[in-house]
Amino acid sequence: LPKNKLLLIDLDKTLIDKNYKINDDRINSEISRLQAGGWQIGLSSDTPLITLQKWSDVFGMNGPIIAERGALVNLGKRKQIEVVSGSEDYFSGLKRSLVEILTKEKISFLYGDSISLLTERPKVSEYVLINDYRQCSLGFWGRTIDKDGEISLNNRVVVNLLSKLKQKLDESPFELVLDFNKEYGIFIASPKFVNKREGTKRLMEEMGLREIGVIGDSMTDIVGRDLAVHYCVGNSGSELANVSDYVSDKSFTTGVVDILQRIIV
Repeated sequence: LPKNKLLLIDLDKTLIDKNYKINDDRINSEISRLQAGGWQIGLSSDTPLITLQKWSDVFGMNGPIIAERGALVNLGKRKQIEVVSGSEDYFSGLKRSLVEILTKEKISFLYGDSISLLTERPKVSEYVLINDYRQCSLGFWGRTIDKDGEISLNNRVVVNLLSKLKQKLDESPFELVLDFNKEYGIFIASPKFVNKREGTKRLMEEMGLREIGVIGDSMTDIVGRDLAVHYCVGNSGSELANVSDYVSDKSFTTGVVDILQRIIV
C-alpha cells in the first residue's frame, strides 16, 4: 500500500469499459468503504475536467482530479492548476481557428461533450466533432454517415483539416504532441511536457504527499515508483503488468473492485 491514503484511478478501459459502461455495480460501495476509512479516491485521465467531474459524482468520489493527461490538476473548490502556463489561452484560440476553417470549407460540425456527440446522427454525409470541454488540448473526430444511416470514420477530413491548421500548430508557444489515431478517427494536440507523471507530481507537491496509489490499464498510467504504487486491471497489456505492483485477473470495473477489496481499512 502507498504511504499516503490517496488512490488515483484511470477512467477509460479501467473504471469503465470500451463502451463507456460500468460493468460492476459494487464499485460505489467499495469506494465508499475506503473513503469512510480515511482514503481519498480521485481520477487521473486524458478526459477533460468537466467530464471527469461528472464521473467523480457518479462514483461518489472525494478526491482530486488530474485531467487531460496531466494538463490540469483540480483540488476541488480550493484550487485548479494549469500545469503548462498559457496552454488554455493557446488551445482556446486553436479551437476558434478550427471553427473558422470548418465554416469556410462548409463542413458541418458538432461542438460540445465528446461522448454525447459520438452518438449524434446529424442529417449530413460528412461532419466533424469538436470536444468543447478540453481546456489545455484540442481534440476532434471526423465522421461520415452513409445512405443507410450508419456512422463510420472519416480520416480524410481530419487529414484535410490538419493541413489547414498547420500554421497555427507551428505557431504554438510550446512543443506539441500531435496524436492522430486512425483507428478511432480522432486527432488530439497537447503540450509535449504534459503527462500523468507531471500532473501527479504537481498534485503531490500541492497536497504535501510522499507516495500515492495509481490504478490503470496502459503504460501512460505509470507515473514512477518514486511517486506511486501501481496497480493494473486484467485487460492491461503485458508491458504494464510487468511493471505494476499488483495485477488483477479481472477486467475493467471488476478489476478495480478487486484491487479496492484487497485494501483493508
